Amino acid sequence: MNDAAAKKSIGMIGFLLGVLGLGGALMHFWMGPIETQPPIENVVAEKAANIKKSFLSKLKGEEPVEIQSTQAEVKSWDPDRVVDTVTIIFGFFALVLGALAFILREDKRVAGMAAAFGTGAIAFQFAIVAIGALILVILIAAVLSGAS
Repeated sequence: MNDAAAKKSIGMIGFLLGVLGLGGALMHFWMGPIETQPPIENVVAEKAANIKKSFLSKLKGEEPVEIQSTQAEVKSWDPDRVVDTVTIIFGFFALVLGALAFILREDKRVAGMAAAFGTGAIAFQFAIVAIGALILVILIAAVLSGAS
C-alpha cells in the first residue's frame, strides 16, 4: 500500500459506511415500509379513542382505563426496525472513523466527508421520526376536536 492510500484508509472506510448508512436511510424512506403497516386512519382513530377514554376516566376520578390495542402485537425486530438500526450503526461508525481519521491527520476532506455522511445518516432517521410524530399529534388533535 502506498503512502497516499495509507493516509486515507480509515477515513475512506468511514466514508463508505456513511454512504451506506445515508443511502440505506434514503432508500428505506422512499421505498416505504418493508412489512405492511396498519392504515394510518386506524392508528389515529384508535389512539384518539384511547386518549379520550383515559381523559374521561381521569375527569370522573376513576382509575385509569386499561388501554388495549386492537392491532397485533408489535414484533421486537421486524425488518423495518433492522434497517433503521443498521443505518444508525453505519452512521455512528462513519462519524467515529471520520473523527479518528482527523485525529490521525489523514486527509481532512475524506475525514470531513465521513463525518458528514455519518451525521446525515443519523440525522435523517431522527428527522423522519420527529416529522412522523408531529403529523400523528396533529391528526389526533384534529380527530379529538371533531369528535365532540
